[in-house]
Amino acid sequence: YINSSRISCVTPKQDPGVVRFAVSNNGDDLSPAVFKFTFIESCEINQIIPSRGPITGGTRLKLLGSGFEVNNTYCRIAFMPPVIINAEVASDTTSFCVSPEASKPGEYDVEVSIGGVAFSASKVKFQYVMGPVVSNIFPQRFASSGGTTLKIVGSNFVESSSTMCRFRSEQTSRSYLVSANYRDSRYVECKTPVMVFGAYTLALT
Repeated sequence: YINSSRISCVTPKQDPGVVRFAVSNNGDDLSPAVFKFTFIESCEINQIIPSRGPITGGTRLKLLGSGFEVNNTYCRIAFMPPVIINAEVASDTTSFCVSPEASKPGEYDVEVSIGGVAFSASKVKFQYVMGPVVSNIFPQRFASSGGTTLKIVGSNFVESSSTMCRFRSEQTSRSYLVSANYRDSRYVECKTPVMVFGAYTLALT
């Protein structure tokens, strides 16, 4: 009971389907207005790919699970207070969300909801980390035919199979991605790919 014109109810456990909904003050006499309420399959997350990203946000998260609905699924990142964002649903088992900016590094639960009200309790975590910073590379010139081992010095490097070197052409904006070989938090190596001759910027992702 909230007041004479508002009450709240907690739904019981129920199989998916449409039920009739009415209220009563004495448990016998029901309200003349009867509404329909739809119980749906609960949604959940089993895995997040990738499982970590920079605190600046912008990481596209692939959520694997079940019960996702097109145009009606939401992601919640368990900040304080939580942040709720729209999900892009590819199928009932795959959806995508873009990580929002975090105020500090740490692990946060990611949950999903149909309709944005009742969220899952899967407790699958996404880890926010400080973004990688590149301070120097050697050599700074290499053959466009590829195969040069590039030594990269910086900070906040993490050991992960998803860590990549991205070469972006300053002339065409075309990008090339190659796997990075982690050595320690300040040093990684990349093999240069075959690229069109020209100037490139390098970033770690």
